[in-house]
This record gives sequence, structure tokens and C-alpha cells, in this order.
Amino acid sequence: MKKNLLFSFIMVCLSAITYAQPAGWLYEKPFAVTNSSPQLILNYTMAVTVNTQALISSGKMQDSGQDIRFGTPCNGTKMFSYFIDSGINTATTLIYVRIDSLKPNSTRTIYMFYGNPDTTAASSYAALDGPYTMFNNVAPSSPVFNYNFYNNYGYYDQVGTYFQPNQTLIVTAIGVYSPSSSKKPMNISTIDGTPAIVLSKTVTPASYTWSFSNLSTPLVITPLHQYAVSEVLNDSFYDYFYSAIPSFVSPQVNLLGYTYDILQSGPNLPPYGGVSSTTAFGIMDIKYYVQPNQNSYVSYIPDTQINGSAYIDPVNKLVCPGTNTNFIALASGQATTYQWQVNN
Repeated sequence: MKKNLLFSFIMVCLSAITYAQPAGWLYEKPFAVTNSSPQLILNYTMAVTVNTQALISSGKMQDSGQDIRFGTPCNGTKMFSYFIDSGINTATTLIYVRIDSLKPNSTRTIYMFYGNPDTTAASSYAALDGPYTMFNNVAPSSPVFNYNFYNNYGYYDQVGTYFQPNQTLIVTAIGVYSPSSSKKPMNISTIDGTPAIVLSKTVTPASYTWSFSNLSTPLVITPLHQYAVSEVLNDSFYDYFYSAIPSFVSPQVNLLGYTYDILQSGPNLPPYGGVSSTTAFGIMDIKYYVQPNQNSYVSYIPDTQINGSAYIDPVNKLVCPGTNTNFIALASGQATTYQWQVNN
């Protein structure tokens, strides 16, 4: 008669006792992420809301949240890129996490690790969609024409691309395509007055190529507002423009036209006087990331509903009669009670 002999060994990952999370991190919080679709989802950026205020006030997390990390399993052998969008030290901190894969019709446990006083920030735009540019780095080409903005009024003109975002954009750089390699004073500004933005940056381009200069602090611009990215011109500057909307424009923006004298020789925004009768595109640009849209098939247990428990089932094994083996179950949190059963 066959007899199955099972030797059960339970390894429990209690964050406060065994420190199963990555070395240097004291705490972990599990998130059960479910893909209810029949499709494999790759490199998906999921928005999660975390009560960082409670963790910071209890001394378990740095005030800036720079010790936050995401990964799987509970010891963090696979780490995910993430971006802290807003609300640090509040009950509704919005964080985007890029997960490598979600199998069809399955649930996967990922972990937020925190509680490391010595680490530096790892929040990165790499977790978002992008980077994009309005013109997809396509150089201006035929049909083009040149404009001479010569004036005798004692101030510089500004020419630029006038646009309105379809989504919330996080602008990280301003760029220009120019036949000249001289320094270009660049601006991005609100031209409808709400919110009031005037941001200046100098770009030193290479001739006849797109060149971008990174902003020291990224700029968040929102839908329903109108903006211009522009260049301050001298009295005899020539630029080249598209005379029609090019087909390669990124879908996250509405290109509305060409403007000049948006800002004159001061920081104040004059009333916007309208778009030129000749629509022009393709000379000034921005580099930006997009807050990702959420897949309706992907869900997770919200922070307010997490009871502090997650588990990973042991892996099935095939052994010969009379042979011992080990089964390892990983768990974190409070629900660490197991019932083992032999199936003959």
C-alpha cells in the first residue's frame, strides 16, 4: 500500500520579525492586483493611492517618501519603477507603479517597501508614459516658408507654437529646431491667464536638428488651458514653419496655431490677440510624460481595505513514496494561519 509522507515546513514572512523585505527596509505593505481580462498585460502602469500620512506620522516612512519602493515577492527580488505623482504625507498619495506583467484572469501580489532612513529617492518618470514630444522629433520639411520678424519697436518678438493639452502633461524639457547653433532663449507660458505660468530656459541647439534643454523642475500643464512654447527672437531672425498641421503630431495635444508677441520685454502676460492667419508648426517643442490611462480590467485592493495580509501559495512538487520534501508558504501581515491538507 502506498503511503504519502509529507513533511510540512512553513516559512512566514513577518515584516516586523524576520525582515524578509529587501535589506535596509523595515516594513512592507502588500497589494493584490487582479487582471480580470483574458489577455496578458505587459509593462502596465497602475495608479495606487496610499495613506503615507499615517506611515510618516508613525515614524515608519521618511517625510519625503523617498524610501518608498515597489516590487515582488516579499523579499523584493524583482523591483518595479514608480513615480510619486502628488499628495506625499497625505491620506491620498497618488503613486504610479509600472508592473512588468499581469497574467490573464489572475491575481498577483506586489509589495510597497518602506522604512529605510538611509536611502535616497527612486521615484522616476520612467514609470509614466513617455517621453513624448509634440512633433515626435520629426524635422521640419517641405512645404516650409520663412518669416522675417524685423521690427523697430525696441523689444524682441517671440514666436511659438500655440497648443492645448488633451491630457495632463508633465513637461520635462523645452526644445527647438533651428538652422542656427546660437543660444535660444525659450519660454513656455500660459496664454489664457489661468494658471499664470512664465518659465524661461536657454537652449543651445545643434544646426538643423531638434535640441532640448531639461527643466530643473518639471512643469505640470493641464487640459482646458491654452499654452505656448516660444522663442525670443532678435530683430533679424528667420525661422521655418509648416504651413499646415503635420500628420506626425502626438495625440496628447491640440495644435492651435502660430503666435508672436505672446510676451514682450517683461514677465506680464498681455491679452492673447488671436492666431495668425497662417498656421505654422514644427519649430518649438516640449518633451513631456503623460499620466497613464487606467485599464478597466486591472484592479487592486485599495489602501483603506488592506488588512495587512498577503500570501504566496507553495509550489506543487512530485516526490516518490517514502521521500521527504519541504513546502514553503510566504505570508506577511496578520492572517498567517494555515491549514495543510493531503490529497490522495
